[in-house]
Amino acid sequence: MSTHLGGAMSTRRGARASGLIAAGLAAVLLGASGQAQKHATAPEVELSTMIAFEASSFTMGVEDLPVAPYGDWWFVDQQPAHEVQLSAFYLDRHEVSVAQFALFLTHAAGAFHFHPDQPIERVAGGYLPRAERDQHPINYVSWQAAHHYCLWAGKRLPTEAEWERAAAGIEGRAYPWGDEGSSCDRASYFTGSSYCQEGPLAVGQRPDGLSPDGIDDLGGNVAEWVADYYDPYPAEPQQDPSGPEQGIWRVVRGGGHLDVPGALQTRTRRAADPNGRSANIGFRCAFQQPKEDGALRGSVLPAADEDREASDRPLAPPAAKPEQLAAGLLDPVAIASLQGAYFVLARGASAIVVLDDSGATKPLIEGLDAPTDLTSDQNALFVTEATSVRRVTADGNATTIATGQNAPKHIVADDNQVVWASADGITGAVDTQVELIATLTGLTGLALFDGNVYYSCDGSGQDPKSIGRVALSGGAPQVLVAASQLPSGHVPADVAVAADGSVYYLYKKSGWPTSGRLCLLAPQASTPSCSSHSPAGPYNLRLTADGRVLWTGQRVLVTLSDAGDNYQHLAPWTRVGGLLASASSIVWTDRHDGRVYQLTAP
Repeated sequence: MSTHLGGAMSTRRGARASGLIAAGLAAVLLGASGQAQKHATAPEVELSTMIAFEASSFTMGVEDLPVAPYGDWWFVDQQPAHEVQLSAFYLDRHEVSVAQFALFLTHAAGAFHFHPDQPIERVAGGYLPRAERDQHPINYVSWQAAHHYCLWAGKRLPTEAEWERAAAGIEGRAYPWGDEGSSCDRASYFTGSSYCQEGPLAVGQRPDGLSPDGIDDLGGNVAEWVADYYDPYPAEPQQDPSGPEQGIWRVVRGGGHLDVPGALQTRTRRAADPNGRSANIGFRCAFQQPKEDGALRGSVLPAADEDREASDRPLAPPAAKPEQLAAGLLDPVAIASLQGAYFVLARGASAIVVLDDSGATKPLIEGLDAPTDLTSDQNALFVTEATSVRRVTADGNATTIATGQNAPKHIVADDNQVVWASADGITGAVDTQVELIATLTGLTGLALFDGNVYYSCDGSGQDPKSIGRVALSGGAPQVLVAASQLPSGHVPADVAVAADGSVYYLYKKSGWPTSGRLCLLAPQASTPSCSSHSPAGPYNLRLTADGRVLWTGQRVLVTLSDAGDNYQHLAPWTRVGGLLASASSIVWTDRHDGRVYQLTAP
């Protein structure tokens, strides 16, 4: 019985001695391991899992663009645009999977290209994927490992030009799927405020991100090594370019689950250390024509799952995550509950949608006119639009309760009254009776408590910044926190009232970097007490019946910690639209990924 590279046991007998693959790969691996040459087995090239591209010409890169005031240097290495002619080639439909790379380790590379950060574990006869990771794209691979795998598979890494031709097409698409922007339905990436997914997805799970030629995950999931050394583009036309003959860095294309949207564009390129490994980088292979490489090709089977060894660096246990209740919503800015169901104001669709127990959504009412906010009095929903306020029942019956309103927003309700803010002030409605409660401007938040409406005012209108209250029956507003009690350059952002009458409010710096604080004005107190800090851009303040305080920042959901005035992260990297909080659960919408999440209250 013979052994193959890295010491894994071969299951084939009588294999002839041969080079593993072309370009002296066997010598490379064996020289590094210090062993004598071994017999190895490689798979047949399977073109059915690849997409064919005919010979073509296209414009690679982008035209010269002027540098914007903030620099915008990122596109400079995509210039100049130049014409490229390519011969026909094939490209893998999917990124190379963990299961495929484990076969390569088992039948060829062994320990030479195994790394404990890969989602792969040793077994008695070679290597196998870790549980439920077999169809995920392989990551934590160096450029050399990717290069050697493709040669073993009878293929090669695609050139940078071939990769861009497949992603951008001859028409020069902005993204692999077309010119529409990135979204979590098309790719797995970092939106700038939240991750579409925790880690890469199994290959081919985003059909909306499929290229017109039928290739998956050219944008997002994992970025991909290509063959070329990194170098500036030439200006003259090129025929089958393969990059410079030598260099320091190799090129990575496509963007991954840790990358921002700009990295998913078809023109974006970057340099990377070919010896480095990343959770964000994998690869796929290309093929042009068969070559005699001396490899013994045939059936390649996985090793038996015997004597599996746990990695000394196992995958990190999954962090506690909120439950996803729904997805696919367009700019969900507010959420309300009614009769045991959740209703979401999807501003991008100009609609209110209802969630069912399975996570499916359906429109309750459509065709809203520039809607801004949504609330419930537990008998019906109330939605503010461009110039009106409507009452909507759980079965979708809508009645207009106020017209001629000046940009209404910040709507709140209880059993007796519905109140909203507008550019003209605070307005309330009981049944069909609509009355202006107070002429206040620059309102940023409202709260109802004990026959009063509490407000926060940022000073952007005619009235100075303040926290105050006014009786629902009308009268002069009472200022509780005056402008002189707020730091210079900071403005109130929201307000809430606890069951004991304590007034909580948020304020934030009016300019960058939008730092802020949470403050408490206790009953009968004249001076508020404030936290030492808050996440940037605080807004969306909520109190639960059991006294929990929650609020949101630009990219985080937090709660007041039990230990002093510090806050505790409940959900990082989320851009909260609407927020509901009770003693048992917290439910919110994420405006970046279009989802609704629920977290059991800690």
